[in-house]
Amino acid sequence: MARQIRYGRMISSALIGLLLVSCGSDSGNPASPMAPSGGFQAPANILRIDVSAPESIAPGESAPLTATAVKSDGSTENVTTSAVWSSSSTRVIQIGGDARATAVSVGEATVQARFQSRAGGRLVLVVPAGTHKVSGRITEGELPLQGVSLRVIRGTGEGLSATSDFNGRFALYGVAGEVRIQASKPGYLDTFRDLSVGSTVTDNFELAPARERKNLAGTYALTLEASTCAGSSTFPNELRSRTYTANVTQSGQVLNVTLGGATFIVFSGMGDRFSGSIDPLETVVFRIGDPYFYYYYYLPNTFEVVERVDDSRSLTVAGIVTATVRGSEIAGTLNGSFIVLSGTQPPFRQFMSTCHSPSHTFVMRPR
Repeated sequence: MARQIRYGRMISSALIGLLLVSCGSDSGNPASPMAPSGGFQAPANILRIDVSAPESIAPGESAPLTATAVKSDGSTENVTTSAVWSSSSTRVIQIGGDARATAVSVGEATVQARFQSRAGGRLVLVVPAGTHKVSGRITEGELPLQGVSLRVIRGTGEGLSATSDFNGRFALYGVAGEVRIQASKPGYLDTFRDLSVGSTVTDNFELAPARERKNLAGTYALTLEASTCAGSSTFPNELRSRTYTANVTQSGQVLNVTLGGATFIVFSGMGDRFSGSIDPLETVVFRIGDPYFYYYYYLPNTFEVVERVDDSRSLTVAGIVTATVRGSEIAGTLNGSFIVLSGTQPPFRQFMSTCHSPSHTFVMRPR
């Protein structure tokens, strides 16, 4: 019996050895499915989409666009016909199903190609053939100037005009050669610039006030009154009118306001102050946070102005104030919101009630 067991074990061992030798041999036998002859190759990932487009297109003309997928293994693939194309401004450039960009009107737009989870884009100008873009920023000192009129008064593009935005930025499309540009704004001295334009040019202007500004430094009583609320009828009546002490300091055109006379929630240097500017014509602009940014993007830990009104609620007022100096008063309107916040400490995660209007009352009277 013991011999039979040992004999059986010897046969089993021999069969196992033969099987192992057969699996490991490659002498004319096809590769075993248990051990593939080649290593597994994972598909290459797309790292980015490169878009090829002309720097500029003349109005009414069109040009082909190309999209190339750059992959992690170094290879590339033309995905022009597979990509989804879009234009940041269809008023300026439209893209057809054949991946051709058609220039509609003078300006600029970003053409974008999206393929799988990646996208790429390129800025394209629409200007008459042989002309270029001149852009820049208008400031007084370090502050941007909005509403400055830029006009080409000599050279190719004569008569073209643009107006600076709230960041002081402007762009003129269709300029070439030796040109003169005039920058003007009421209350400021006109500024002239001679440029040689053979390609896209960036040039900044600094304007000087035509007269000395009024000094508004001092202590005021600031009254804020909510107007008729757009889309809300539940805003608490007791919070529609607020009066604070406002201490104003001035450095050139810059105004800084620090509030008192209430319990403000101050965090990271914010909560009881805001700033603005006065122009030479005595127009005053204050920016008190941004209610749209707060609401639609994320809720920050603090607001520029936030008052603790009781044990469970706080109030913030946010928006753009446009006012004028009337004798010794600063009076105007606030385009923005009165917002009741839940809680008395940041972060404020819930709006309990809002009152939005372009015409809330803003008045500062000297004390």
